Amino acid sequence: MLDASIRAGVLNLMKELREEYGLTYVFISHDLSLVRYMCDETAIMYLGDVIERGRTADLVEDPKHPYTEALFDAVPVVDRHGDRERADVTGEVPDPRDPPAGCKFHPRCAYLIPPDEWTGSQDAFRRAHRFKRRALAGAIDGEEYDGDSGTTSRDEAAETLLRRGLALEVPRERQHGSRADVRSGGWIDVDTLELPPEAESILREAARNLADGERESVERLLADEFTTVCEREHPAVRQAGDQETRCHLHGTSPESD
Repeated sequence: MLDASIRAGVLNLMKELREEYGLTYVFISHDLSLVRYMCDETAIMYLGDVIERGRTADLVEDPKHPYTEALFDAVPVVDRHGDRERADVTGEVPDPRDPPAGCKFHPRCAYLIPPDEWTGSQDAFRRAHRFKRRALAGAIDGEEYDGDSGTTSRDEAAETLLRRGLALEVPRERQHGSRADVRSGGWIDVDTLELPPEAESILREAARNLADGERESVERLLADEFTTVCEREHPAVRQAGDQETRCHLHGTSPESD
């Protein structure tokens, strides 16, 4: 929080002292540009877990954990003509006092791992899994879509619930599907998703039950559907190239090598 010139002087002095006396610093910061300038090695934390560790240059150029990728994607770049996509991350940071099961980042992750038997696209699975989480948490409410006069039919309300429930709250350039889905808070055309027929049938039935206010039926219907290793198992530290990461997408635990 110092003036820029004073801060630069302090940081450069720290680097000079490090070289002169062979010091090691533990430098803790949310400023990734400073981390890149000051640190030879970096450990990234999310909700209390170190989720990636390695040489700073490697983390910046080739992040292995989706959260690390999102962090460095979010760093502002002064380039008026650059065609840059922002991080594909959904939702808010969970409560640290009650973190999600499994990988703590999985509710927001763009690379959620479908089960082996899933025959649709990864994007479709991610959306279905998020619909399930929101439905079971009571975040999708059929009463919102009854229409101003209360005359909206059950099927129309269910279709609206499904289209809005499967939309992702991600930056516009990362969104998938129709023009309406690109608008913030919009909806997704279900026909543009690569959903297996059985999965689409389950989602439509869940949407109809939500429209009818039958939450117990929704819970029974979705409880065992759209499951992923990312929510079942907390990932061990795994080797991914020259980095170590807690992510099911990569390698094996170094302790087992």
